Amino acid sequence: MAKTDTQEQFAQLVGITQPQVSQLIAKGVLTRKDGLSKWLLQYTKNLREQAAGWQSKDGRIDRMAEAGFLDIAKRKLLDLEYARQTLELLPLSGFKLGLEFILGAVRSKLLAAPSRIRSQDPHVTPRQMSLWEQQVREILEELSNVQFPDDINRIAQQYLEDLHATSKADDQRVGGQVPDTKPRKQRRAR
Repeated sequence: MAKTDTQEQFAQLVGITQPQVSQLIAKGVLTRKDGLSKWLLQYTKNLREQAAGWQSKDGRIDRMAEAGFLDIAKRKLLDLEYARQTLELLPLSGFKLGLEFILGAVRSKLLAAPSRIRSQDPHVTPRQMSLWEQQVREILEELSNVQFPDDINRIAQQYLEDLHATSKADDQRVGGQVPDTKPRKQRRAR
């Protein structure tokens, strides 16, 4: 898993930004080589330590707010561990690699289809071969421009909003803006 993927995932998990995660690593709060679970333990330990002496804006110690933040972080750790144990949570990088492998294999097989047809039927003309190859390339081009349906985009947007909903203090969002989940224009295949 890439360094930034892990930092971004942790940032989303606890409602902060990736640069803030980098700062926590630089300060020694989080250990660079550890994964999400250990980072969450280290982060909650840091929150407990802050809760013992952190002061609110008006100068009072706000132990109730810190206890709430700690409870949220603990709950997220429990949810994360449960999801891992029940195999509901897949590593994003592994899923991405698997999907890329499968799609690459499908693309290779489609591109090989005209040659396979020619090897099985020697009477196929060069013009027919050219038409087959053109059709396969057009299909691949069409598939590269497929967008997720609106309902999937809405589900993804709601999921990201739910992640950030619990990360509020004094009605102010903590952890930066919600990422934009609108589909981006795809680059054309060569």
